[in-house]
Amino acid sequence: MKRSYKLEKFFGPVGSSAGLFLFFAGLIISCFSFAGIVVVLLGAFMGFTYTCAIVDFDKKRAKHALHLLGILPIGNWISIDKDMRLGFKKDKKVWRTFSRSNRSFDTNESFYMLFICDSLGKEILPLMKVESIDSAMKEIDEIGKRLGISAYNC
Repeated sequence: MKRSYKLEKFFGPVGSSAGLFLFFAGLIISCFSFAGIVVVLLGAFMGFTYTCAIVDFDKKRAKHALHLLGILPIGNWISIDKDMRLGFKKDKKVWRTFSRSNRSFDTNESFYMLFICDSLGKEILPLMKVESIDSAMKEIDEIGKRLGISAYNC
């Protein structure tokens, strides 16, 4: 059984919103001109591209993938060994945007990122984002049992 965990939008929240705007504007423009098709493709690329982690529990492997246009997953599979571990750490992202009046708008995001680590504790693959430490511990226990690896902090 495969499970996919969406991590983040590739161009951030502002780039994704701009891509969606371009996508819908391109749909309208394409009714009148062939140049709208280029705008639709650019908008779809910016608006729908995201990163995710795909875990295949049956074959015990995982993949960090980039979903181009939200459809095509691109990435390499990593087989999961018994000496690998699961862990998490608190992470924070800040997306900054400038308006035309040169004011900055910051979008803060605080979360816990779950990782697959090697035997030395080096992070190999990000698995998923969760909001609280309790849900992080619950997910680590569940994924660790299904993959047959230890669920300790890296």
